[in-house]
Formats: sequence, structure tokens, C-alpha cells
Amino acid sequence: MGYDVTYTTDLDTHVKAQNILAYKGFLVSGHSEYWTRSMYDAVVKARDGRVSLAFFMADAVYWQVR
Repeated sequence: MGYDVTYTTDLDTHVKAQNILAYKGFLVSGHSEYWTRSMYDAVVKARDGRVSLAFFMADAVYWQVR
């Protein structure tokens, strides 16, 4: 279909959090209930920067990992 799609991992979100701001949307599917503080802060910053967020699972961002 010609969609421009980029895939990332939780580790990428933790280490390279600023990359989220380069995209129009951030979609999370599967088991992503354990997040670091930097992951959470990056996604909040992306949301505030008008990046669309979509979570397709239960217990998203349920617990903080240190």
C-alpha cells in the first residue's frame, strides 16, 4: 500500500526518546505495561508536541521499571 512505517522497541523508546517527536503517530500493541520514567516522559512530551498516541492493549504503562 506504500505506507511509510517505522518500527521501534521499548529499548529504543527508553534510549532514544527524542525520536518519537519526528513522527505523526506512536502506536503501541502487545504487552507494554512496564515502562521506565524516561519512556513515560518521552511519550508525554510527544503527546504534548501533537504526536498522536494509540494503545491497543490492556494495562498499558501499568508499572514503572527502574
